[in-house]
Amino acid sequence: MVSVRAKAIHSTVVIEWTIHYLDGCPVTAEFRESERGRVMEGENAGDYTGVNRLKRLQTFKWEKDRFLVPDKGQEEELVDILTKAQAERDKAAKSKASN
Repeated sequence: MVSVRAKAIHSTVVIEWTIHYLDGCPVTAEFRESERGRVMEGENAGDYTGVNRLKRLQTFKWEKDRFLVPDKGQEEELVDILTKAQAERDKAAKSKASN
């Protein structure tokens, strides 16, 4: 089992994807969206607290030739991550073959 992780940190949210592969084929993809913790009052209002609150957690199963993701934005993110992960695997295989 191999996992690929991707993370994007925005001003108000943290988005994380974890894709699990078995024998080189994707099996599941996990999506996590967390709200970035902020100080609400006082001199440090707006500063990051270091504590994120989980807003959404979803797991998608590989079906035939793709993940069935109903949200178009999530689907585009996931396809981008899968494409980049495949490019990295191809690059590593090519490097290994030339050694």
